[in-house]
Amino acid sequence: MLNEPMRKRKRLDKLENNLNDSALDEEFSLLAEFCESTKARVMEVHSVSIEIENRLQAQQLENALLEDRLKNALLEMDSTEEGI
Repeated sequence: MLNEPMRKRKRLDKLENNLNDSALDEEFSLLAEFCESTKARVMEVHSVSIEIENRLQAQQLENALLEDRLKNALLEMDSTEEGI
């Protein structure tokens, strides 16, 4: 009989722990959902930034080639003018 209050207390503690666990599970579930959503957005932004960086590098290369062609054309014009 002396153990009966102790058993009830243990059952109540378990019930309280289960309720707390349930609330924590719900809270962490929302947090996990938020983290996954944020991770997906970050990965999307990262892939877009890589694409933009690749395009920028291609444009810089194209600009350098055009600059070289322009310099060569100007040098050829100068040399033909000197020959006149």
